[in-house]
Amino acid sequence: MKPSQIKLSLLAMLISSATVNAAILPNGEIAPSENNTGPNYTGPTSYTDIFQNLPYLNLLSDGSVELKSPISGDVSTIMKKRQSNYLAEDSGGDFDLTIDTNGYNKLGMFRGNLLSSGDPANPYKAIFNVGVNADDNTAFLYLYQNYANNAEIYNSANGASIIIDNTAENATLHADSTSTGFMYIYNNIVTGADIQNNSENSTFHIINNDANNASIANSGTMIVDGNLIDAVNFKNGSTGNIKLDNNTANGATFDNSGYISMNNNTANNAIINNSKNIDFKDNNVEYTKFYNTSSGVMNFIGNSTNNGYFENSGLIVLDNNQGLNAEFNNSSSGKIYFNDNTISGSTINNDGYMHAKGNTAGSLNVINNGVIELYNNNFQNTEFTNNSEINIKDNLSLGGNSNVENTSFGNIYLNSDNSTPVKLTINGNLNNDGNIYLSDLSTSAKTQGNQVNVSGDLNGNGNYYIKTIVSDGIGDSINVGGSVNGNNILYINDTGVDPKNKSLKVVTAGKNGTGDFILNGDTVDVGTYRYVLEKNGNNWSLVNPNATLSTAANAAIGMQSAISNMWDIELGTLMNRLGDLRLNSDSAGFWIKENYKRMHVSPNSSRSYTQKYNSLQLGADKPFDFNGGTFHVGGFLGFSNSSLDFKENNSTGQVKSRSFGVYGTTLLDSGLYIDTLLKFSRIEADNSFNNNAGYQVKSGNYTSNSWGASVELGKRFTVVDDWFVEPQFQFSAYHTESSNYKLTNGMEVHNNSNNTASARIGGIAGTKFEFNDISISPYVGFSHIQNLNGDNEAYINSDKLDVDNTLTRQRYTIGANLNIYKNSSVYLDMNYEHGSKIEQPYGINIGYRFSF
Repeated sequence: MKPSQIKLSLLAMLISSATVNAAILPNGEIAPSENNTGPNYTGPTSYTDIFQNLPYLNLLSDGSVELKSPISGDVSTIMKKRQSNYLAEDSGGDFDLTIDTNGYNKLGMFRGNLLSSGDPANPYKAIFNVGVNADDNTAFLYLYQNYANNAEIYNSANGASIIIDNTAENATLHADSTSTGFMYIYNNIVTGADIQNNSENSTFHIINNDANNASIANSGTMIVDGNLIDAVNFKNGSTGNIKLDNNTANGATFDNSGYISMNNNTANNAIINNSKNIDFKDNNVEYTKFYNTSSGVMNFIGNSTNNGYFENSGLIVLDNNQGLNAEFNNSSSGKIYFNDNTISGSTINNDGYMHAKGNTAGSLNVINNGVIELYNNNFQNTEFTNNSEINIKDNLSLGGNSNVENTSFGNIYLNSDNSTPVKLTINGNLNNDGNIYLSDLSTSAKTQGNQVNVSGDLNGNGNYYIKTIVSDGIGDSINVGGSVNGNNILYINDTGVDPKNKSLKVVTAGKNGTGDFILNGDTVDVGTYRYVLEKNGNNWSLVNPNATLSTAANAAIGMQSAISNMWDIELGTLMNRLGDLRLNSDSAGFWIKENYKRMHVSPNSSRSYTQKYNSLQLGADKPFDFNGGTFHVGGFLGFSNSSLDFKENNSTGQVKSRSFGVYGTTLLDSGLYIDTLLKFSRIEADNSFNNNAGYQVKSGNYTSNSWGASVELGKRFTVVDDWFVEPQFQFSAYHTESSNYKLTNGMEVHNNSNNTASARIGGIAGTKFEFNDISISPYVGFSHIQNLNGDNEAYINSDKLDVDNTLTRQRYTIGANLNIYKNSSVYLDMNYEHGSKIEQPYGINIGYRFSF
């Protein structure tokens, strides 16, 4: 800022008499030039007349001037003023006009002046510093119809400048970082000018000017309307806000770090670099390049773009644009939204995310390495190459001559956001070496009958994932007008509901081809039974050739069989529950026992499975002596867990049992014993498996209660010395309540209540060794266990099925009881079991009893 003074010498100047071609202002009037300003000025010259008919100025009767701001509309009264009707100063170069206030608002007004010279022998230019003093009053500069090429205007603080109808080529028009005023530039020739708004609190209006080849920088607010701004270089800073309307900006360059609104402009061969926000509406652009960084957001509405070019790493939204003809390159971090546009002759290279809804396109080439979501588009003559993921959310029609190439890396999903079917229609060929998901097989949602319709040929070695509801006669389908070529795999997921129909067509073809469809895993579960894929001519259908249980039905039957096994495992015998009670028959005691078993079960009613079992029991009892023997009464708690592997499709089950009971054991001096037991169990179970497509189906937890009783008796006979034999007989019976549950695939299971009885006959033989205070009693045993009633029943949907009882088997045992210091005993046995429907490779029982 210069000192508060006006350095002004009104010196005569010789004006060159050379003829100057007249330039035209944007409003059509003749622009000021050297031969119609200064001494050649023919306009008003009196103090009064010079203020007449000027925009925004009004001369008051007291000689002061009233100024209405073209920016805010506020009115200021200017008490002191500097006015001139012509001006030229030869000061060996430039001259400086400092417009300050000296305690008052002040106006520097220049009309029809010669403010610069391009004469190399006599060069000069006006330099205006427009500012305020410490009183914070406002200084104004008003330039009207001057010749001001190369002039310099600097606004600071509250300084404001109004520039109208001037010739100011290559002028410098700046607001410094302290400026809170404005600069109004209207209807001037400012080609090649350097225009800078360096304050976020300053406002520039650039209206109806010829500003070609200018350089414009902004950190505040800028309105640019109705200008010729060809080849202009725009730089908008992070605090800048620019509104560009109705301009012609051919060959312009825009570098934006703030916010730009561009409306109804014409721009050919422009370059737009954006790192923040641009709104682009109703513009007509050709051969324009858009570069959007990762932090950039660009919104395009109602534009016409011909031969455009887009590079995007941020967010671009295009709505209702017409004649959109461009190349789009969307990086891995980029997002592009196309909504209701008319697109033609465009190429889209997508490595990021692309959303397209309601568009009409012709001659479109899409290469996808990212994610694309499509909603109800109509594309003609389109080539799709997919190396990643395409989600078709609504009907997609590829008309004209269109082709889709889904590579081995490609996945296409038909996923509706509502309950209506989705149709992918291709008027051409489909080449698929990847995956096409007609439905989402990972969910339990029912299909609405999605379709892939191909008028030409279906080629490649691809995978197709479909859902069917054979029970309702509907399902996803693949319809080919031409031929099927290549080896294709179908992954099919149906429900657990029993079908009313015995078959369902899933693939049709119009011509003979060299290809085939096969079913993953050879079968698919449909309700209670399994279906296979059958080819008939050029069609492929699901059919049910024989009554083979589905994975779900097999698991349901196996689970019921496994629950029956658990009762018998938990029951055990007196020996493996309490050890040899005779070792401390006159003492009360606390005991704990753990059990581990592994079984292979092969029932007739379901396929074989493996069952692992472990349990923990703990209890206590008290003896009561009587003449000829001892009676023990006690109680116990039990915790059991069993896991099942049905050895197909990751089909597994879990069974938990929590139980309690009481028992009474009579030991007679004659060697006879009688053991009775009552037990109640709460059972929780669940099972799951993978369907044909590899997705999990679950049953959820279901519960039932069971209770039962056991009576065991035997007698020990001493053979010689400490050797003994002990024949045994045991009878047990229990009742299990019914249970109901539903799987996530819709299958319903009802397990009938059942009553089960079994008998065991057998015995053990052993001896006894004593070492000081320690005794050990090893033994071996054999038993036959016989099921005494028939099979149980369960309903799978409406099908009544038998639940095979697998309890009949033989048991081989080896064990030992170890008594330590009279009050502690440890007992262990291992056994092997074998029957026609069950084999137990190993079973281990280990327990400890403390007597007191």
